[in-house]
Amino acid sequence: MNLSELITARKDELELSYQRLADRARKQGLELTASAINQMARRPLAEYPKPETIRALAVALGVPEGRILAAADVSLGFRRVDVETHRPDVETWLALTGDRSPEQIDALMDVVRAHLRAIDAAQTPKARVTGLDDDGENDAPQ
Repeated sequence: MNLSELITARKDELELSYQRLADRARKQGLELTASAINQMARRPLAEYPKPETIRALAVALGVPEGRILAAADVSLGFRRVDVETHRPDVETWLALTGDRSPEQIDALMDVVRAHLRAIDAAQTPKARVTGLDDDGENDAPQ
């Protein structure tokens, strides 16, 4: 089921308007408009929704975030890799990199490592992030 189908099916099951769906998310402190839901339901998805939109849409529709991600994968033509985790950030990373080549994933990891080094440089020694070296190995003392 793609994202449009999921939104339409849940809207019909819950018997709610786009406005009422948006209200459900806003009551939980999440930003989501009726117009945004309507667009996701009616227009082909061109890219993954932002993480905050995924969270808000999950609350609005009363489904887990993983179900929103799976529907977005179908909409975008990606093959989903299921992993047992309760971390939406990990699921998002896997969804975004699942169809990438090893070279592309290496390039993305280089960007992540560069950001971790910048975080490390900005933090005090006690709060430093220990991470992976350039070979992907854990460089933290054991």
